[in-house]
Amino acid sequence: PGWISVTEHKISQSFDLTRVMFSRGNVTEKKRFGSLVQQGEYVLDMYAGIGYYTLPALVHGNAKHVTACEWNPHALNALRFNLKMNRVADRCVVLEGDCRVTLKELVEKCDKGTAACHIASFDRISLG
Repeated sequence: PGWISVTEHKISQSFDLTRVMFSRGNVTEKKRFGSLVQQGEYVLDMYAGIGYYTLPALVHGNAKHVTACEWNPHALNALRFNLKMNRVADRCVVLEGDCRVTLKELVEKCDKGTAACHIASFDRISLG
C-alpha cells in the first residue's frame, strides 16, 4: 500500500514505507561500503533489510557474490525486487530467517557437500 522508490548513488531501492524502515542518514556509509568491496569478493550481509549494503556491494563493489540474510517478510519482498531492478539478482542468494539459524544451516550443508561452499566463505561481512 505504501510502496515508494528512492535512488541513491545510482542504486534504485523500492519498499513499502508502512512496513519497513529506511534511513537516508547512512547514505555515505552505504557508499563507503560499496567502495570497500573489491571486484570478485564474496560478501555476507547479515542484516540485509531491503538491500542497504547488499546492493552497493554488488553494484559499486562488483562483488562476485553476496549472501544476504533477512527475516522480515516485507523487507525480503523488497530486497528481491531491488535485486532484480538493479540487475544483480544472479549474484545474490537470500537466506530467509534468523541469520543465527540460516547461516548455521548453510555451513552444515556445505560440510555435507549439499551446498556450494563458495557461498559459505566470505571475504567481507556487513553487520548492517
